[in-house]
Amino acid sequence: MTLDKHGARNTALKGMLIRAWRERWTPSQFGTQIKTILNKSSAGEDVELADQIIALSANGPSPNKLLLDLLDHSLASQLTTYTAVLNSISRFTKYNLPHCTQAFLNLVLKHKSFVTCRGEGDDYIQFSLSLVSLAAWLLNTASNTISRLSDSADSKVDRDNLYLCLDLMTWLTTEDTLISCVLTAGKLHDLDLQQELIMAAKGLSKAVEQLHTILPSDTEIQKQLMNLTQKLRSQELSLLPEIDKPKSNLALAIQSLLSFDVVLDPTSDLVQLTSQLLAIMAMYRVRVSAMVCELTRCCIMGLNECSDRWDAFTLLKLNRLVAKILENRKDTTGEVYEGLLRCLQYSHLLDISDATFKVNIFEMVVTSFSSDKRKSPLISETECKQLLAARQSQLDKRNKNQTDGEFKSNMNGEQRDLVNIFKADTTLMTIIKTFEQRIAISESFENLLSVMFHIVKGSSFDLLLSAASANGTLPSLLSKLLYFNKITQESMGESNKDAQFRAALFDMTFLMLIYMVQCFSSKILSTVEEDDVLFPRWARLCMTEPGNVKPLESFKELEGTETLVDTLLQQVMQGEIRVQVIKWNQVCASVHEVMKEILMGLEMGSINQETYNRLLHLLASKMCCFPICIASWLVSSEHFGEQNLSRTRPSPLEVLDQFVSMPEGEDSDTRPFFAKRNIMMKNILTIMRKEIIALKQNEDCDNLTRLSASFTKLWDSMWTQSQLTLQGTKEMARLYSTGGTHWYVKMLISKLNSQVYSEEVSKCVDIVFSLMHIDLPACTLSLLINTIPTILSGDGHMESLCYPAGATLARLTVHCLAATLRSKNSGPYTPNKRKYRSVELSELCNQATVRVKLRKAGSGEAVPTLTNASQEQLIMKAHNSIYQMFNQICMTSNKNPKLEFVYSFIEESIKLEAADCCALLSPLTASVLYHLVRMEPARFPPQAMLRIFDTSSAKGRRNALTGLCLLRNIPPEKLPES
Repeated sequence: MTLDKHGARNTALKGMLIRAWRERWTPSQFGTQIKTILNKSSAGEDVELADQIIALSANGPSPNKLLLDLLDHSLASQLTTYTAVLNSISRFTKYNLPHCTQAFLNLVLKHKSFVTCRGEGDDYIQFSLSLVSLAAWLLNTASNTISRLSDSADSKVDRDNLYLCLDLMTWLTTEDTLISCVLTAGKLHDLDLQQELIMAAKGLSKAVEQLHTILPSDTEIQKQLMNLTQKLRSQELSLLPEIDKPKSNLALAIQSLLSFDVVLDPTSDLVQLTSQLLAIMAMYRVRVSAMVCELTRCCIMGLNECSDRWDAFTLLKLNRLVAKILENRKDTTGEVYEGLLRCLQYSHLLDISDATFKVNIFEMVVTSFSSDKRKSPLISETECKQLLAARQSQLDKRNKNQTDGEFKSNMNGEQRDLVNIFKADTTLMTIIKTFEQRIAISESFENLLSVMFHIVKGSSFDLLLSAASANGTLPSLLSKLLYFNKITQESMGESNKDAQFRAALFDMTFLMLIYMVQCFSSKILSTVEEDDVLFPRWARLCMTEPGNVKPLESFKELEGTETLVDTLLQQVMQGEIRVQVIKWNQVCASVHEVMKEILMGLEMGSINQETYNRLLHLLASKMCCFPICIASWLVSSEHFGEQNLSRTRPSPLEVLDQFVSMPEGEDSDTRPFFAKRNIMMKNILTIMRKEIIALKQNEDCDNLTRLSASFTKLWDSMWTQSQLTLQGTKEMARLYSTGGTHWYVKMLISKLNSQVYSEEVSKCVDIVFSLMHIDLPACTLSLLINTIPTILSGDGHMESLCYPAGATLARLTVHCLAATLRSKNSGPYTPNKRKYRSVELSELCNQATVRVKLRKAGSGEAVPTLTNASQEQLIMKAHNSIYQMFNQICMTSNKNPKLEFVYSFIEESIKLEAADCCALLSPLTASVLYHLVRMEPARFPPQAMLRIFDTSSAKGRRNALTGLCLLRNIPPEKLPES
């Protein structure tokens, strides 16, 4: 029955069209009469009308102009759709009627500014597919036209048709960005249609090769056709017009991040740093060469601070970092060479570095990338020579034009031999091999002590540790020292000389291990099994680390015995501690109890001051590890113990000062290599002493006022130098750990809001974004669940949404969230964070929800408390929660600063790569986006729709096409420029 109706309607349509042609109806007459047949609510009638007009208008060698005029009227009065007309034209294959072909080409060209679709989701998809069909038809038409020209080169109509095809192909690809986006979405939706398009493109590519003989006077048309053919067959979104890149300074965005890794986490495996740098590259849309250049520049700036850690990172670790970046990127040929070549534009920085060191710093950096230092070089030998020649040319030019006194002032200061870091790299392997060859017998202890003495003398140990942390040999060195410490912790029936060397070796290794933990924190012991070795357990439970004082209760877990304490106390009172038949691990676990008894005796008057001083001198002069074990207990007592109100008992700080101020000892037969051990002990105690000073400073802080003042002072210094220095990095970590994440983010946002001028705003947001990486997930959570809700709720922070602060805050939020979503497993760079990350972040989130609960208490709305959720879960919840607030803001159509923040957030998201933009805006509902588009369409470029929605899914393509057609149907004066 349906087919009968369809056939009857087709017959009636055809009869009315013939009658209209015979009676020469005007378009208005046709419009009136056609309504007796067509019912606008019936599906498929627009297709039938378009098919009938196209078919009848091409019945003869020339097109029927009257019928084409009726088609114009049908489109204008919406009796038929552009989708139906384009599909009907795409089915026209009578290329032997060039005038009819020309008429259809002109028809599309005439209506190109009005081609659109009005309807629902499926209608928009069919519209996009009609454009794909049109593109395939244009390619086939151009191919057949070239074939006709090869037979008759003088055919004017075929030449005109070829140029018309060229114009329409240009319209589909480059002229109209919105149509290009619709076409791209259509190609992604129907793979079969895409294959037809590809086949048509291949056919045209072959035909184009004949054009140089057919149209020798027009050489450009061949290039244009090949270029447009390639664009039509491609479905890459990258071929669409690019959205403006965000204005930013890459060096500012990575400098603090790099400093955190170098200074706070020198033993890192570079995995987290690589992930974060890749995220920054994607957000800032920079090439590998730009990243290599700025990384090298930041490292050279760090070298000028005269730090072994920067030396080791720059010359031993930077090339490994770049190699990891290259592993995650495509088409990186020549990028490293180009990046190093770009470094030469900072010639003044290189000149200053050359004046500081004894070598050409650029040459050393380049060499670290070459085959001289790497088994898999990142630059070829030829590229290495070219880079060195380019730098030498700069030096020759500088020396030729150098005035008297220029750069000479720098030469008068302290100079450092940077080659030592390469020497340390080589020496480390020799030391480890030497340790491996030593037999664990008492006869080898003296030789081992001699080797270790040469390791720790001067600044050699610092240099070796920096090199070991950079080249990955630190675990091997650590395991050897732990092994020697283990085999010397117990003396059982040996000669007095052997016992003395055993005790000295135990003491030396203990000191070296303590210093390593002070440099790199106890996390370097994470893979070490405790077994019956004292040091790993003591370091984890009791040792005072920079910024990480252990609880006083932990000392009870060392399981020291009262009998051993009494024996040690008796030996100390007698003036001699035996070295034979003794277990040094048990002594070190109990020596703090001995000190506790001595202090109690002094307080109660059992011993006088002279005896107390003698006992302290004996403890410090026998084994240098004793004062350090005692110092850790004293610092923990100061932090967690009861306050000492007795005037007769010295404070922990006074005891430490007394140990540090003791005269230096000399080497002797009973104390081998004691002088060096004593120096190491004092250096270690000086570092531990700072934790008591820091505690007193924190106690003096009044409501974080002084902490805020310290932050402001550090910020001003960083703002002036445009970099975070070595000491500044340590201070920033201290402020973050002391003030907490919420306070830290609040201070950063306050500095962001204080900027006025555009250049300073751009500089500030890059610096703040880089500083957020001290703990990016935690700072992002604080920003999303605490800072942004506070501002958007209008709790006295509305000025933060005013220009330029609001747009800048949106950009920072987008960058932090995008970077966090890309690196979901990132952790903190501060060493003293909790072991249980989920608990720490959950508490951080729950602190912020307290204010939300109070605000919603009156409405009775429940606010869930987050408990022990994973880091990724917390980030996703915070990500979704910010969009819940956006939905509430968008419910009103009134323009206000809050709504402007939402617009700015979406605009900054659109500037990211398509994958990042889609992930960031995934919680945004399509209805809310369409509402925003209707309010301010000029803020949404067409290609943004393909970034906002996931075009790999059918739902995403439908939403994207709906948004594109919505933009298409808005009056032209409100549209963004294509």
